[in-house]
Amino acid sequence: MLLGALGLAGCGGGGGSAGASARATIVLANDSVGAGLSALRGISNSGSVPLADIQSLMVTITAVTLQQCGESDDEHGADEQEDVQMSDFAFDPTCLTIEQGGTVRWEWDTETAHTITSGLPGDVDAGALFNESGAGIDHVVELVFADLGVYPYFSNPDQDVEAGMAGTVKVVADDDEDEPGDDDHTGGDDGSDGDGGDGEVRNGDGEGEEDGALVTVYEDAFDVDLLDLTSLSQVLTSAGIPAGRYCRIILEIEDPRLVLVADPATVITDIHLTANGRLFIKDRFEVEAGDEVIIVINFGGIHLVPRGNGGYVLTPKVHAEVNAGELEIELEGEITSINLDTQIIEVVGGEGGVFEVVLSGETIIKTDDDSDDEFDVRTEDGGDMLLTSADLQVGQHVEVEGTLSEGGQVLAHEIEIEDEDFVTPPTV
Repeated sequence: MLLGALGLAGCGGGGGSAGASARATIVLANDSVGAGLSALRGISNSGSVPLADIQSLMVTITAVTLQQCGESDDEHGADEQEDVQMSDFAFDPTCLTIEQGGTVRWEWDTETAHTITSGLPGDVDAGALFNESGAGIDHVVELVFADLGVYPYFSNPDQDVEAGMAGTVKVVADDDEDEPGDDDHTGGDDGSDGDGGDGEVRNGDGEGEEDGALVTVYEDAFDVDLLDLTSLSQVLTSAGIPAGRYCRIILEIEDPRLVLVADPATVITDIHLTANGRLFIKDRFEVEAGDEVIIVINFGGIHLVPRGNGGYVLTPKVHAEVNAGELEIELEGEITSINLDTQIIEVVGGEGGVFEVVLSGETIIKTDDDSDDEFDVRTEDGGDMLLTSADLQVGQHVEVEGTLSEGGQVLAHEIEIEDEDFVTPPTV
């Protein structure tokens, strides 16, 4: 089947490595475009919880893993065909990227009946572009995607909708992907750039050389409110990675917590995550030795559907952008070095990632001020004490808001010192 375009929708964070020769910075964001953002923009899909009813929706990110391209990826050339496995209640991968004119092949790994239905559950035009069904081991459906765009889809039986069985296909132009015929899939000088943490490299999922090596760039616990990402991106980590070609990003999330506006004192935890919280984002990119790459994981939308038992099903619509340009970000960490001559400080964030933070004459530096002195000329209207770069000290815990450049530096707009024992200098 040949498919036309659908309006854009959103798609679905080390140890040490001697082979790290490049660096990847992982940023959590919300790109705020497209139909897939309906829940985050306050225009709810039929059956989903409206944004206006949600006070907060927290999840814990436990791991981000990059998978290098393996033999099974190389067989298909430049995204001529991508495969999706269908289990009882999940598509694997959840999200993938193909070149314009490429084919997606869904293969059943279960006897259970499922559908491949375009759109989102409850949409009036669900199934308008495609609505294929099947059952039985090795049943196959193939679709050709002719036009650029992002195509959300789901499995239509009630039990699948309740389980959040959904996926997305992102179709890009040929020049957005690696050049065909580039056979350098192994990558990797053995040198290390020595800055901050390095991604942990391990073999694939036990299927031999067909699957590429897995590089874990984040493995901890990072709490994020998905609604907060609509206003400011957050840096998750920065880690060394081997040079080479990568085909997948694996995002693992758990422990969703929902607070509704109508009942702010109650935290709802009876929430089922699509694919048990292990989201596969299929996206090809190449990293050369010495590169500083920014990988933006966009929570392009949330589909939160009530269940009859009082619980919910959460389907995050995530996609990834590599080297997406400058980003407005927020990061927290500890100052490890200060150079006032160059106006650069180093801040160690999550998983040991080191960030160069560049100061300027317009950078606001402040700390909480508990003083009641109304005449303190260095106190803002909001009660924060304004400081200068001379007040920054190694060991301070800071929160930085600024612009993350393509080179990996953070151009600081605002720095807040968060140490409780920080002594405010005397007023001048």
